[in-house]
Amino acid sequence: MNHLESLDLSSNELGSLGAKVLSMATGMKKLSQIDLSYNRLEGLGLKSLADSSLGRQCVELNLRDTGIGDQGLRFLTKVPPLESLTTLNLSDNGLTEVGIEALCSSMVFPNLKTLILNNNHVGDEGVYAMAESPLFSNLEKLVMHNNGLTTDSAISLSQSKTITGLRALDLNNNDVRAEGAQALADSINMKWMESLDLGQNKLNHEGAAALANSENCSALKFLRLNNNNLSDKGAEALARSTNLLQLETLSIENENWIHAPGAKAISESKNLSSLIRLVLVLNAIGDEGAIHLANSKTLSGLKFLNVAGNRLTPRGEDALRKSTALTGIEVLEIV
Repeated sequence: MNHLESLDLSSNELGSLGAKVLSMATGMKKLSQIDLSYNRLEGLGLKSLADSSLGRQCVELNLRDTGIGDQGLRFLTKVPPLESLTTLNLSDNGLTEVGIEALCSSMVFPNLKTLILNNNHVGDEGVYAMAESPLFSNLEKLVMHNNGLTTDSAISLSQSKTITGLRALDLNNNDVRAEGAQALADSINMKWMESLDLGQNKLNHEGAAALANSENCSALKFLRLNNNNLSDKGAEALARSTNLLQLETLSIENENWIHAPGAKAISESKNLSSLIRLVLVLNAIGDEGAIHLANSKTLSGLKFLNVAGNRLTPRGEDALRKSTALTGIEVLEIV
């Protein structure tokens, strides 16, 4: 066990007692990655682990769905700083703004770079507390699917004086809307952002245009805007953008109602020539849109193209399969 660097105990019904036993373990001085997801550790189990030498040496900790709740976060405020911890997953733990606000009053994770909070109830008040807290001043990646966030959360992040170095932001399945996208687009805090996921946020074409027209988005390499009713106008705004020249992945799938004109705009865009992955699943580009893509003179760098669920007939499918323009394609998904 002396050379053990990673420990996966996920889905083992450990409970708080198991966490306490683990916290007393010795002889694992090289252990830096611990996965305890899907165990019922609860607050007391988390406190035992965090207050141990094992917790203090941990670099990556996965506590997804461990039942820690707000009580667990309050316990964390009372332990010595976990200075080694850089990556923390607290998804699916029933966390609310109460626990987050308590956490934000501490400096328990002074060097945290990645925080994953999917499927909690953090809400706008919780995000506001995070945006004001020096605890997250080193944060580079923030993932918060399904947390009841609105435009206000986007504004809080855009105006934050502490969360200023994000490289990746994922707010999928919230309610940010076009106004929230505009707030982010206008923020200098976006300047270093390489990955942005605002899928399922009711952005519509105005939200897409806000991002496309922002110089603060010029570092983006990954952009996902699924399920946002972007329409052809949104696709055209992205295609016209002179700020997305470094974009390598564009994912605008599912209920964006992109038709042949949107596909045509993307296929003719010189500004999207860096694209490696393009995802257009479950839109309505039809055979005409597929043919535009197949004949593109600017998308020759594409390695992955997914147009499944776009009402193609054999005519459109054959155009893509036999394309002499998309010579770099390694994966083509049509069905």
